[in-house]
Amino acid sequence: MTLALLYSCDSLKSISSKYNILYNGELFLNEGVNQLRESYKDDFWDVIPVIIENNITNSLPDYPSKNFLKSEQKAIKVIQKMGNDRNSTSDYINKAYLLLGKSRFYDKRYISSLQAFNYILKQESKSDNWFEAFYWRTLIYINLEQYDLAKSSIEKVLNGNKISDKNLSKIFDASSELSYKKSDYKQLIKSLKESLKYSSDPEQKRRSHYIIAQSYDKLFKKDSAAIFFQKSIDVKANNFSEIYLDATLKLSKLKNDQIKDEYFIKMLKKPRNILSKAKINYYYALNSLAKLNYKDSEAKFNISLGLIENDLSLKLKIYEQLFDLNLNDKKYLRAGNYLDTILANIDNNTKKYFILNKKREKLNSITDLEKQNKLIDSLLYLSTLDSNELNKTLNVSSKNNSINKESVKKNSIPNSLGVFYFNNRIAIENGKKQFNRLWGERSRIDNWRFKFGNNSISEKNVDKITQPEQIKLGPTLFNIKNIPYKNSQKDSLTKIKNSNHFKKGIYLYEYFNDLYNSEKSLLKVESESISENDFIQTNYYLYKIYSSQELGDKEKAINLKNLIVQNYPNSVYAKIISNTPNLNIDFNTKEYLEGINLKERNIDKIVRSIDSVLQTVSSREDLYTLYKKKYEIQAGRDGLVKYLESMNNLIELFPEKKAELTERVDFLKILLAKNSLSVSDGSFTIFFVVSKNEETKLHTDLQFKIDNYDSNIDLIKFDGYVSEDEAKLSLEEIIKKYKILSNNKYFVISTPQYINMLVFKTLDELKI
Repeated sequence: MTLALLYSCDSLKSISSKYNILYNGELFLNEGVNQLRESYKDDFWDVIPVIIENNITNSLPDYPSKNFLKSEQKAIKVIQKMGNDRNSTSDYINKAYLLLGKSRFYDKRYISSLQAFNYILKQESKSDNWFEAFYWRTLIYINLEQYDLAKSSIEKVLNGNKISDKNLSKIFDASSELSYKKSDYKQLIKSLKESLKYSSDPEQKRRSHYIIAQSYDKLFKKDSAAIFFQKSIDVKANNFSEIYLDATLKLSKLKNDQIKDEYFIKMLKKPRNILSKAKINYYYALNSLAKLNYKDSEAKFNISLGLIENDLSLKLKIYEQLFDLNLNDKKYLRAGNYLDTILANIDNNTKKYFILNKKREKLNSITDLEKQNKLIDSLLYLSTLDSNELNKTLNVSSKNNSINKESVKKNSIPNSLGVFYFNNRIAIENGKKQFNRLWGERSRIDNWRFKFGNNSISEKNVDKITQPEQIKLGPTLFNIKNIPYKNSQKDSLTKIKNSNHFKKGIYLYEYFNDLYNSEKSLLKVESESISENDFIQTNYYLYKIYSSQELGDKEKAINLKNLIVQNYPNSVYAKIISNTPNLNIDFNTKEYLEGINLKERNIDKIVRSIDSVLQTVSSREDLYTLYKKKYEIQAGRDGLVKYLESMNNLIELFPEKKAELTERVDFLKILLAKNSLSVSDGSFTIFFVVSKNEETKLHTDLQFKIDNYDSNIDLIKFDGYVSEDEAKLSLEEIIKKYKILSNNKYFVISTPQYINMLVFKTLDELKI
């Protein structure tokens, strides 16, 4: 009897120990998972994931790996102590393998986790443990981007197996997670609807309805989205959750015309929404905007902005709205401020950044001219003052600046533009991003833009090529030395101001369709202070403005048409006006240029084709693209000197492209100077193709002349040969002398051909 009692006590201790180990292991696992869950936050600005547990493994900088290692150790201990041939498929051993697999899963060791789950999945019995292991294995396939394998395994398990509602719900959740990761919103909707048939968890039901609504919204099916946002709201679950609030707000956006102010006022008064007031005010502002109450919506956006603490996504969305509002209201400087803030806070590799940065460039074309003209007006005014009045004015200005310094700080939007560029952190950061995007990392050396290979440019040559303009005047920089006292200086500033009115008028018309302000600016242009081409363009754009429905004035339009056609019949604008009935408004420049045969040897034929198209195009951007391509094609035949002349013609025709085109021209000039060669030279050049990664001593020991060709290739150059035969004879001598070059590709071509090849390849590096 005593022996039996002792045996019974030992068995009880063994069982207790067995389950305590497993229980403690699960405690460690749950503690680590809870830490991850607490740090996880759904991004409601995008479609949220179906399974939170599959998306929390990267949410903490201080990752709880210790918890998962401890739970793994407990699982291994159970398997080692209790696992044997008699109970290898017992429930508690399978639970230990589940614990082992999940511990490794959360520790992001997917392959070893897979091994643990496969121990259960190779068993014939389809128990709850089996289906749970299948669920986690499917998530591993998804995370390893084995999407086809995940899909086929789900289809296989659903075919012919008797599965409980609980397990069916989990399988369809895994299928939905697969569609979520693939951004397949149609299939995501379908899988979630299947999951909802079997789900009993109210929180997961609300989440599923919400994701279906988001997916419909992505597919632009607004009515279906509204139905499922409402279903998400109606689920009997926790109404204090963020999903409930967000579904309510998104539904208000879809039903803007039915939602009154009281709807948002009531939400703002609820104590449970105290931390969400910024988001509620944002949607309140969107509601006002949809009802065309622009001033009211702008005020509400600013209220929301003031309530944000750490939601950068919401802040940027508000800046986008304020940017659009100010742009539509023709407040270009303020619009630019908001846009700068957005660009400084988003990834510069995204499509969104590219689109917004294009808008920034267009805005710059307006705002820089406005700032420059204000500066010119100030300088001209100061030039009329005597010394006492001048000192008095400058002192008052200085005093006011110091007084208002603090108020500017308080009232300015976060990261807003300063008065001057070098006090403007956002503009500087945006400039840095744009520089790196265009040029990559560059050493801080003189003439950094033109340093290629081992070549250098002498200061003497640079001075000859880049002649400074008579007056250098930045858009905002004030310097007392710039005050014009001589008539020649005043005339120079007046010409700059006049040119700015001309450019601004064109930009406002082309970039922002702002006909009213375009007309105002063009009417300020003094014809005697501009070139003939600018005069024709000024009148051409006024003709387009007065021909429009918005500012139509038939009599003025006819007068301007006659002026251009009769006095300047050979200009492209006279031909466009005369050909107005035949203008092709649906013309696609890209398709046209892809369609013409650029390999056609008859260059004149291609040029004639482009010339004929130029007369039927009204878009300024299309005109510019066609002219640029025409000149590039002609340069292949006429050489670089002619091409440089063409670039200067383009600058005259399209002053808004001056910075871009001047960069090309300067680059070509520097390249020619660097080679010390002439495009009209009748000599021949030998060059060898050398990989930049080639492990040779070419750059250091042999001191060859080396030209950069692209990011992978350098060209070793030998030039100055009178004839092709002489070059070929020298080629043999070079290979004998420098055997290291014998395995490299080599060519003999004329010097002008060599320069053309280099120039038109390296032009691509400008990315313009």
